[in-house]
Amino acid sequence: MLKYLTVIVLLFATTSLCAGQAFVHAKGQSFLYFKKNGHREAVYAVGDKLTFELKAMKAKVTDRIIGFEDSLLVFQTYKLRPNEIGALYVDEKTKIWFIFRYKYEKAFLLAGSLFLPISVINTGKVEPKALALSGALLGAGLLAKWLVSQKLRIKGKRKLLIISY
Repeated sequence: MLKYLTVIVLLFATTSLCAGQAFVHAKGQSFLYFKKNGHREAVYAVGDKLTFELKAMKAKVTDRIIGFEDSLLVFQTYKLRPNEIGALYVDEKTKIWFIFRYKYEKAFLLAGSLFLPISVINTGKVEPKALALSGALLGAGLLAKWLVSQKLRIKGKRKLLIISY
């Protein structure tokens, strides 16, 4: 019994010091901080890929952050102020905020493409109701693709800031 207790104590002693290491940053670093509301925040560091839309032109720009200078984002060929960015596109850091929003398309398309073949295997023939339901599910998947926006506009309470500490 003492051996197991010793192993458990050593396990907690060695892992508790490492907890949260992914979020600890050295003093003097800068980050791009996006706050959607009180509990939805994303932090972009040097080396992260950022996809955004400028306020001046409505074109989608994707680039990797090279560094930060005072209040400027530095990319490979240009420098940019955070207030010049009109919208961020959904990426892995912001997609986790929405449980189902970006899964509707895939779920409906998968269900629509699998329903008809399974119905044909079960009944041995193509039934009009199965065909209609499969088409409706595929249509709902395409509709979700067109209606669910991939942009997070930066206005109102949504803030995009450079934080240096």
